Amino acid sequence: LVPLSDKSSMAPSTYAFFPVYPFLIRLIAIATHNVEVSALLLSLMLLMANFFSFYHIVSKLYNRSIAIKALFLFFFSPFSIFLRMYYTESIFLLLLLWCSYFLVKKRLVLASLVFGFLAVTKSNASLIALLILKRAIDQRRNIKKIMLYGICMTLPLLGWFLFILIQT
Repeated sequence: LVPLSDKSSMAPSTYAFFPVYPFLIRLIAIATHNVEVSALLLSLMLLMANFFSFYHIVSKLYNRSIAIKALFLFFFSPFSIFLRMYYTESIFLLLLLWCSYFLVKKRLVLASLVFGFLAVTKSNASLIALLILKRAIDQRRNIKKIMLYGICMTLPLLGWFLFILIQT
C-alpha cells in the first residue's frame, strides 16, 4: 500500500481509482498512523457491518429463520474471502445492500444517496442508477422528484471530480 500522505510517491494514475475505500483507510490511519493496520481494521469493521446489515435486511424482508440460513450460506461461501481482504468489495457490498433495501422499500431519496457513494466505490455500480430511475418512473413521480434523485446520485461523483481537479 502506498502511504496516502506522501504525494511524491503517487503517480498521476493514482487518481484513476475510486476514492471511497482509500479515503476510509486514510481516515482510520489518522488514529493508527499505519496504513496496513488501518486497512485491516477497516476490513474487519466492514465485515461486521455487512454481517449485521445482511441479517437485518433479510429478516425485515422475510423472517429471522431465512435470515440466519442466508447469512450462513453467504458468509461461508467462497466469495466471502473477498470480504476479509483489503478490497473494495466489502464497502461495495455494504452500500449495495442498503441501496437495494431502500429500493425495495420505495425510499428513493435514500436509495439515491446511497447509490451516490456506491458510484464512487466501483464503476460497475453505474447501472443501478437505471433501476432507481425506473422505479421513480414506475411510481409516477413528477419530474422535480426525478431530478432530485439524479442530483442525490451525482453529488458524491461531482465531489470526487472536484477533488481531482483541485489535486491536479
